[in-house]
Amino acid sequence: MLQFSQDVQAIAFFSDLHGKLDRLLRAMELKAEIAHWISLGDNVDMFAPDHENIPTVRFLARQNIPSILGNHEAHIRRHHLRKYEPESQAYLLHLPVFMDIQFADFNIRLYHATPTSLVDFIPENAGEQIYLDLFDHLMHDVIVLGHTHIAFHRKIGHRTFINPGSLGGLSNRATFAVLNRNGSVELSSL
Repeated sequence: MLQFSQDVQAIAFFSDLHGKLDRLLRAMELKAEIAHWISLGDNVDMFAPDHENIPTVRFLARQNIPSILGNHEAHIRRHHLRKYEPESQAYLLHLPVFMDIQFADFNIRLYHATPTSLVDFIPENAGEQIYLDLFDHLMHDVIVLGHTHIAFHRKIGHRTFINPGSLGGLSNRATFAVLNRNGSVELSSL
């Protein structure tokens, strides 16, 4: 479990960077007051040449930015891992499929897509019962999901659901989310 001290006022989540390191650097510059950034996977783009992904993985590894496994990393691990230097290989090989975080009074669970899949997803406007069916067994206050490239946050029952959207994205819209110590959520874009 990743835990943050009481002096941390906010943490940032990003997803689906798809090798666009420049966008992460711009987001970090825009929110320079936030020291803790966490990725929901798909930091690489499985359709891009490896030389475009390697700097992104190297940066995440060297900056010790926590991440979970996305479907694009799973593909890279299966088919291209040997093309990466040892430091990046180790980073990619140790990505978990979910992550638990303790921040302020919140128990947070991260998934790239859903608890059972790296590629299936829940639309942001899905009915509350779909969310309850998938997540009601968990004891977490906040669930953070990626994969859809659509930023949203919504309250269902006692839980807050956040999707930071896509920082790398397939469009020009680059989004990320900030969770503040008081529980407020900011969806930001570049």
